[in-house]
Amino acid sequence: APEYRTMNEERHERKALLYWL
Repeated sequence: APEYRTMNEERHERKALLYWL
């Protein structure tokens, strides 16, 4: 995960995790 974290990213953390996997 990137160092910077925004509200949007925090909310889409689950969705992003799937993309990273």
